[in-house]
Amino acid sequence: MAEIQDSDFLRILRENPIVPQDEVRSAQETQRDELDQRGSCRSLFAILREKGLIDDRVARTVRPENDLPGDVTPHTPTVVLYPPEDTPVPGRPISTSTISKIRSSRPMPPEVEAAKADPKNNLGPYVLVKEVGKGGMGRVYHAWDENVGRYVAVKVITTEDQSDRERFVREAQIAGRLHHPSIATVYQAGEQGTRGYIAMQFIEGGPIDGQKLPLLSSLAMIRDAAHALSYAHEQGVIHRDLKPGNIVIGADGRPFVLDFGLAHLQQAGRVQSREGLVAGTAAYMSPEQARGESGARERATEIYSLGATL
Repeated sequence: MAEIQDSDFLRILRENPIVPQDEVRSAQETQRDELDQRGSCRSLFAILREKGLIDDRVARTVRPENDLPGDVTPHTPTVVLYPPEDTPVPGRPISTSTISKIRSSRPMPPEVEAAKADPKNNLGPYVLVKEVGKGGMGRVYHAWDENVGRYVAVKVITTEDQSDRERFVREAQIAGRLHHPSIATVYQAGEQGTRGYIAMQFIEGGPIDGQKLPLLSSLAMIRDAAHALSYAHEQGVIHRDLKPGNIVIGADGRPFVLDFGLAHLQQAGRVQSREGLVAGTAAYMSPEQARGESGARERATEIYSLGATL
């Protein structure tokens, strides 16, 4: 049964604020409760429609055919929290006219226009403005999202190796399922030619290994990072390369855990990786992880790495 995706609906609400933000947040809390209780949830549109916050006229405008009020189609919410005004919304464009409207209201900065003139800087809907780092399997760029009109971070890999491509896709799948205030949000993944890319939230700030912090501040950062990792573990994801360079302090002082490129999905008590595979950074590995023992692929190794980071 067709239904409007949360990402599309949130974009509509941003352009036409017909529902108060607190009601949208309440609907997303309802989604989370439904997911916890039965493993699926209704769309934001269906919940808000049932609560009487979307009238028939608006419903006919934005509702796909056969998307009925109160529909309980198995559904995974695109975002957990209603995004702030300066945060891009994940998902595909809803229409050419809507995208044109968004672009016209958010003019391209001069540095973006200059970068766009070089064809190699154009990757899907993104303009690669400046390389800001290397890590894992590829390079990271400060980029401009033409669809939304916002800066994002884009990780790019160029390879002919199919296994590398599959691993890159797996990274996007792993990171894309995590929605936490201290984990950088993944918006989109795609391929163009020999290049694969992942677009994610751009964090203004720097890694904690490049900063001298008072003891209490350091402890607070580690505490928040621990909360983020605990959440990831609850989702069945372990990071596998936790180190100071992968914890960034944002402009608001909040830490973000980055680069789940070496993460592995943990299912039914087992981890999807080859036996004896050693992945991570030596200085922050637990002894058993460094030896490639099977026990090193358990959540406890993250605690060791976090302690080594402190």
